[in-house]
Amino acid sequence: MKDSLTKQGLAARYKFDRPITARIPKILNTFTGIKYVFNDPTRFHTVYDLSRLGDGYGSILAFDEVAK
Repeated sequence: MKDSLTKQGLAARYKFDRPITARIPKILNTFTGIKYVFNDPTRFHTVYDLSRLGDGYGSILAFDEVAK
């Protein structure tokens, strides 16, 4: 593949490093574990925590307007 892309002059657009293994997610299925994570937002960030970005809105699900 790399040889073919090099001949076509397209090799600079791609990375040929081997992918790294993703960490195995830890499943929280106890109330104690979930409570521990929710009570420590400095270590466990949420995906939708827009307040960290400086917008101060909080959850992305809080608005109906597409622009927000």
